[in-house]
Amino acid sequence: MWRSSDNMVGRNALDSCIRGYSHGHDSAGILMFEQCCNNTFGENSVTHGGEGFFAFAGEEALGEHEADWYKGRGHVGNSIQHNDSSYAAVHGFELTFSIEYHITLNRLVDVTVHGGARAPRGPPRPFSATIRRSGSLDLGSDDHPNPT
Repeated sequence: MWRSSDNMVGRNALDSCIRGYSHGHDSAGILMFEQCCNNTFGENSVTHGGEGFFAFAGEEALGEHEADWYKGRGHVGNSIQHNDSSYAAVHGFELTFSIEYHITLNRLVDVTVHGGARAPRGPPRPFSATIRRSGSLDLGSDDHPNPT
């Protein structure tokens, strides 16, 4: 998705999206690129990929301007519920430079490198998932603990 907002993406099988020898980095079943806002992702299967969900908010969110310029830029207000991102080679979810996500009731089993999540930017939001037999939970921010 590129600069796509107000969409519903549901009940898709987007499994095994992985690049060969690269250990899966940045290959994803669902890719959001540059300012995708207010989308709902539900009941999707994005297993056995490099990353289940990968969101890059775009150059507008990377820090080349004064702080106030960034308000509301990047990915804002997406909802990710009841998805399965198990068996990812890297992350089940990588949602950096993103704010106001609602991530609930997702499944992450045997995620290889990190327990499945790199946290969105901004204040902590509820995150609930079934996480089993994964590596350390990496929330990708100094504001959050990194339990092992």
